[in-house]
Amino acid sequence: MYLEMDCSCRGRNLDKMLQPGILLCVRDGKKFGYQIIEELGESPMFDGVRPDKTGVYRYLKRMETSGYLNADFETDPADDTPRKRYEIADKGLACLESWGTTLREYAFSLSRLVEDIEQSIYDRPEQSITTAKAEESVKKTEETAQSSDPEKKDAEEKHMTDLYLITGFLGAGKSTFLKRFLRLFEGKKIQLIINEFGAEDVDGVLLGNLGVELEEITGGSVFCSCRIDQFEKALRTFVEEDTDVVIVEASGLSDPTGVHNLLYESERFPHIRYKGSICMIDAIRFPKIYAKSRTCVKQVAAADLALINKIDKAKPEDLEKTRQLVRDQRPDLMFYETSFGETDADLLTALDQAKANTDATMPLTADLTTRKLAVKVKNGIKAETLEHFLKLFVETTFRVKGFVETEDKGMCLVSCVGNLISIEPYGTEVPEDRIGTLIILSGAGMPVRKTVKEAITWYPDEVVLV
Repeated sequence: MYLEMDCSCRGRNLDKMLQPGILLCVRDGKKFGYQIIEELGESPMFDGVRPDKTGVYRYLKRMETSGYLNADFETDPADDTPRKRYEIADKGLACLESWGTTLREYAFSLSRLVEDIEQSIYDRPEQSITTAKAEESVKKTEETAQSSDPEKKDAEEKHMTDLYLITGFLGAGKSTFLKRFLRLFEGKKIQLIINEFGAEDVDGVLLGNLGVELEEITGGSVFCSCRIDQFEKALRTFVEEDTDVVIVEASGLSDPTGVHNLLYESERFPHIRYKGSICMIDAIRFPKIYAKSRTCVKQVAAADLALINKIDKAKPEDLEKTRQLVRDQRPDLMFYETSFGETDADLLTALDQAKANTDATMPLTADLTTRKLAVKVKNGIKAETLEHFLKLFVETTFRVKGFVETEDKGMCLVSCVGNLISIEPYGTEVPEDRIGTLIILSGAGMPVRKTVKEAITWYPDEVVLV
């Protein structure tokens, strides 16, 4: 597609999907080309990034020639310039209706394809698994030998590296905040990892004169499997250089839940101390972006603390709407309000406390903002299938917990906090009436009932809503 954004494995380069997007834009009335481009950028398909306008105008011309659109020159009241204004034709209406049917069929087929892809990851050749186990055994042997040397052990303990993750949608003010955030670590050795979707890293240039080491990862999301190897390599290099603090500024288009899970794997990064995620929020644009972008929702879901920025420019009603959206999704999330990304040392103290609260098990207590529902999972479900089911809705929850009898792992304790999914064997006896029931907690305004029902449609033989 005509996009300057993520790598192809993110699935946003499907050219033919531009057609239903355009038809949907003009379904409710005539629009100029630039208005169509703006609406496309705000649609879920484009996730907040405007498509290349030259490509879109080329596509509009093709659709007009094919009879899907009607167009006439009209004067744009914005600047009194004659421009083409497009409206949907009868052929376009029929095409849009056909798209609805086709996409529903695609959804089912794609879900099966996703399952096959994920299954293939688990079904690796035995030789690879054996090799991996051998390498892991050697690694553990080396670590054991090192741990027996008191001097080496003390040296390693002195060189733990703190890692902070900065997220937030495009234009939230991450780079401006980062310049101020760095002041809080004066006297420490700091390394930055700047991630951008495009090949040209603008933020890297802007931040390059701050006097700290900087690693740029461009051409895709640092959380995507296509770039995660670069991210891991950078982290290991920084640890070897006895870095005190690593700060990762994620791309505004990135889903941070992948690295959020990765950094909780202490065995993988034993010298990294994950200090938490700060999500930057644009007080003015957040309500509009939040309604259109799943990435924005995921950034809030993965945050340990939020910073609502640009409050000096926000109207009181817009600021309150932004606050309420954050409260509705994450009543547990602590947030600060600021302008120009200004902050002080209190933020670090607050983040430590917020991180501790996020890591702790969420108590299953009643709350005015808490919503609860339950699902019944059939005994003998595969653990992998159960995980796939949970992934379909867990980002819209605070907590999921319960006991499930699985086919391959036996009795398991299911415990999810935010996006973190845990399905672990449970050796203690469980009362019969407790087996198979998952309790799901969410907040007011969170679409958990809708997402759970949609998830169940993919696994109707294994799960039912209680």
